[in-house]
Amino acid sequence: MRSFIAIERCDRCGAQARHAATKPGYSELLFCNHHYREYKDALLSTYWVIESDVSPTEPRPAAAYTEG
Repeated sequence: MRSFIAIERCDRCGAQARHAATKPGYSELLFCNHHYREYKDALLSTYWVIESDVSPTEPRPAAAYTEG
């Protein structure tokens, strides 16, 4: 599991990066959760190595809800 720092941002939208895709001879690609889910199958089918700070078995946190 990899830790990402605040300045590492998604290459598609600029949100906090949670996943990095690497492949020899290519630049590292950084993705937020949303864009990682969108591109995951294509990345894995073309042999990119994925590092995440989200455990695949760890449940996603519930969205915070406040009335107001």
